[in-house]
Amino acid sequence: MLKKRIIDFIPKSKYNKLDEDIRIEYLSYKRLFWNTTQKEDAIKRASTKLKDERKKLRLMKRELTERNGVIAHLRDNFYFTCSVVSFHNKVKGITYYNLCISKPNDKVKNCSLGNEETITEHLLQHYKTNNKVKSEIKDDWKGWLKYETNFGKTYEKILDMIMDSPTKFHDTKMNRHTLFPIK
Repeated sequence: MLKKRIIDFIPKSKYNKLDEDIRIEYLSYKRLFWNTTQKEDAIKRASTKLKDERKKLRLMKRELTERNGVIAHLRDNFYFTCSVVSFHNKVKGITYYNLCISKPNDKVKNCSLGNEETITEHLLQHYKTNNKVKSEIKDDWKGWLKYETNFGKTYEKILDMIMDSPTKFHDTKMNRHTLFPIK
């Protein structure tokens, strides 16, 4: 399409014979034509680079897949997620909370947290010198606890417990007192 728009058939020495308005339009057209071809070339170069980068990415993914077998046991042994789960005692009319630690291909480890008042008081006492955390606990203790046990220092504490004894982790005593000791 661009080849049909080439107008280099007028030599520079003949520009002066053109009308002033036409000459201005002609030069403007030539500049736009040159910019358009430059942009087209840049897109072709970028397209070629993109193809090369996609090829490199495929090779990297293949290598990741090959190497995955070497470290897969780490995921099986040490990867876990935590959730805060409630259950209601109909006899006492109280809702209790557990921290559930889930590992792939393993049973869930439940850690008793107590009722809402007990766990919030306990957390506030544990973090008594950290006003920012105390404020977050007061606003949304369940959301804060879920984040803390999946990404914070408590996550690291649980991971240490798992790493200390991966096969006997389920026998490890764990509750609000072990996760958030009050000094």
